[in-house]
Parts: sequence; C-alpha cells; structure tokens
Amino acid sequence: MGARDFDRALGYAHRAVAADPLDEAARRALMRLYAALGRPAAAAEQLREFERLRGEMGEGASAPLRELARRLAEGTDKEADAPLM
Repeated sequence: MGARDFDRALGYAHRAVAADPLDEAARRALMRLYAALGRPAAAAEQLREFERLRGEMGEGASAPLRELARRLAEGTDKEADAPLM
C-alpha cells in the first residue's frame, strides 16, 4: 500500500468513526491503520476515546478491543502486518 492509499484509508476510517463514534469495528480498523503506519500512540488514543464515550453510557470497550490495543502496543498483532486490502 502506498502513502496515498494509507492517507485515503485513514480518511475513510476517520469518517466511519465520526459517523458512529461507538462503532467498535470502525475503531478497530482505525487502530490497525495507525499501527500499520507505525503510530501506536494514535492507536492507543482511539481506544481511550472509545472507552471514554462508552464510559459515559456506563459501559466499556470489549475485551477483544482492549486485547487488540495491547497487541498493537506490543507490536504483536499479526493482522496489523497483513495487507489491508
């Protein structure tokens, strides 16, 4: 994937999150994109924001999303290295 492709993918992912901030699949995609771009802090920020929003509803992020964030931070998520298309 080229730089333009990543920029385009990030734009789509951001729009998906903006359209539905509580859509866990959209957050997961955005987190993986950030990880693929070598931006683990931005991926972690997505989890924090998601947890903040869910916390306002008395809920939290799912265990699988928290586990993904942990793997992305450690650089051990195999899917982050896989082609995105």
